[in-house]
Amino acid sequence: MHRSKLSGSVKAPPSKSYTHRALVLASMAAGESEVMNPLYCRDTEATLQCCMKLGARVTAAEDITVLGGRLRAPCSMLDAKSSGTTARLITAVASHAAGGFTLVTGSRSLRKRPMGPLLLAIRDLGGRAWSIGEEGRLPVVVEGCGLAGGEAEVDSRLSSQFLSALLVTSLWARREVKLKPVGLVSKPYVEMTVHVVRWFGGRIEEKSWGYVVPPKQLLKPAGFRVPGDFSLAALLAAAAALTESRVEVKGLSLAHP
Repeated sequence: MHRSKLSGSVKAPPSKSYTHRALVLASMAAGESEVMNPLYCRDTEATLQCCMKLGARVTAAEDITVLGGRLRAPCSMLDAKSSGTTARLITAVASHAAGGFTLVTGSRSLRKRPMGPLLLAIRDLGGRAWSIGEEGRLPVVVEGCGLAGGEAEVDSRLSSQFLSALLVTSLWARREVKLKPVGLVSKPYVEMTVHVVRWFGGRIEEKSWGYVVPPKQLLKPAGFRVPGDFSLAALLAAAAALTESRVEVKGLSLAHP
């Protein structure tokens, strides 16, 4: 029996995590942005649909063009489907959706996942967000009154998504925001968030204890090319190593965290 070998080149699939973040930041940036090489899947489609309901004007083809800069409360609920990233990011930025209240919900499985640390931090920063069923779970209601600013400890033991969402929404706070994560897991995903924020002209200062976000920031429209997903590319590399093969994986970028 002979072991088969792999040979040739393959393009790494686009990063889902970067696609989520780029879509939300493009929706907040004042002007027309382009998200190139996005990953289309159920989770990112949920984020895209939520951004559109919040007021972003979107043309989706191979790349996605987003005209953003102003969020408004939608006429219907926002459905995060089964995407935790969508639920956390959209709940946070809905604090700035002018004109009323935003209802965020999701699938049955997503409604079992925690939202409490995010809701608590939003309230600590002067926003208004609460669960309408089980405390700390979807569905949640968010008032579009903005964030006053201030300091908040962020329980990040269960997910780094709470911190990522707060870093993004704090860009539009009326005063400086200081975020102090507690038990941060998956810090590379937070670094990813900071990278995309800076790509769109936002400012976040990293400290030994956490993060400082200057207030009232105006994000700039930009073109953002979603890099390949290193975690999925690693599976291809492992398969090549196990079969003593040579495979070239394209589409990865060392310029992104």
